[in-house]
Amino acid sequence: MGQEISLTPGASADMNEFSQGLREETSLLARWFQDGRFASCSDGHTVGLELEMWLVDQKFEPLPENKKFLESMADPMVVPELSKFNAELNSQPELVGSGCLERVAQGLKESWKRIQGTMETLNGHMLAIGTLPTIRDPLLTVDHMSDFDRYRALNEYVLHLRRGKPLQLSIEGRDQVHAVHHDIMLEAAATSFQVHIQPPYELMTATFNAAVVASFASVGLAANSPFLLGADLWDETRIPLFEQAICLPGFTRLDGTRQQRVTFGSDYVQESLMELFWENAHGYPVLLPIATDKPPDQLSHVALQNNTIWRWNRPVIGFGVDGKPALRVEHRVMSAGPTLEDMVADLAFVLGLCHDLAPRLQKPHEFLPFGEARNNFYAAAKDGLKSRVCWGGRDNVLLQTLILEELLPAARRGLKSLKISEDEISHYLDRIIQPRVTSMQTGASWQRQWVADHGKDWNALTSAYFENQESGRPVHTWKLGLIYADAPGSK
Repeated sequence: MGQEISLTPGASADMNEFSQGLREETSLLARWFQDGRFASCSDGHTVGLELEMWLVDQKFEPLPENKKFLESMADPMVVPELSKFNAELNSQPELVGSGCLERVAQGLKESWKRIQGTMETLNGHMLAIGTLPTIRDPLLTVDHMSDFDRYRALNEYVLHLRRGKPLQLSIEGRDQVHAVHHDIMLEAAATSFQVHIQPPYELMTATFNAAVVASFASVGLAANSPFLLGADLWDETRIPLFEQAICLPGFTRLDGTRQQRVTFGSDYVQESLMELFWENAHGYPVLLPIATDKPPDQLSHVALQNNTIWRWNRPVIGFGVDGKPALRVEHRVMSAGPTLEDMVADLAFVLGLCHDLAPRLQKPHEFLPFGEARNNFYAAAKDGLKSRVCWGGRDNVLLQTLILEELLPAARRGLKSLKISEDEISHYLDRIIQPRVTSMQTGASWQRQWVADHGKDWNALTSAYFENQESGRPVHTWKLGLIYADAPGSK
């Protein structure tokens, strides 16, 4: 998605050439899986992140100036997003072990300081939040699309595959929201915090399945997008928003259900991640047929097809400095924000929990049927820590209780096994995740309580959110804290 392009939707020459390249590279990739060609970090795991962000002005309205911002930053790790209101920060991968969480945190802080300094020159601020309370539907138009051919092509091809039918947004939560769009700009209203995990190759399949299983817990505790277009919806409204913003058919499964392009997935991986790349090539229609003359072993067609299928947990292929291919898991379910400290804590929780779960997922369906994992995910996205989920053969388990009693200890075991220092584990899990879950004060619940106390003044809400975010204090310490009498550990 990083290359500039010029395409005409429906051009048969482009489609045929791309499809041929995709088939050839997918067959080559299958041979690499058979031959064990992939790099495996002999030192253990690596972890990295992506943070999608909002540009806002002094009144906390969306600021469509990402081109000027990116030119001023001149940082290859800070890149454009779909709308002129958004940008994305990427990190270098860190080798997992003692001190790695502090290095991730320090890198984020340094980047954030430079980002805010640049935004000051534009008379604005940068904000990390799942859905921006001040975004309005009339702003989500192609006039505010980032000035890159790849985004215009994506928009044109999505509408081409939909045969010109508009995209329909319909979300029911505490309120309801309905909208009709003749473009994909609704996608720009959702920003995320994505964690990339590269385990040793022999643990890749189990780690991917563990990320799928863990998705309900991470989306619930990181929920930070309750409001969209003036409506109070899900704790993590990003999930239905993104699924409907690029609503494209994929393929029909054996049970007759239709697999969408933005999806929780069709099943666990059974043998290897190659199953997902076969699914990409033979299940999903090509969305962006950008054929290249690069050699097949660079997998350019495979990578582009994979990047236009938005699984909430996605396999990613990269290449090391030695040119050897490497796989990683992209865990895409968590919201941006509320603070840098909160996000590093979320990363620590996911990293530890996945590492602890992986050895127990040799037969994932026996651990947690895939249908239950999927239902858990959407329940947690809708109701956050108050959701009721299935776990260990039990139904109707309160997510808050499950995290505190079982998943946090599992994440702690996982981090300890990964040689994370006790000080880091205590700081991020015991002092940030545990009190956030105990108090049930996520970014979503804080925003709702602010509105309950002050009314639907979206600019004032966003201003108060920004002041708290810039303070660096984790969200559970923000004013308007919520302590529920029935919360485990509360008094």
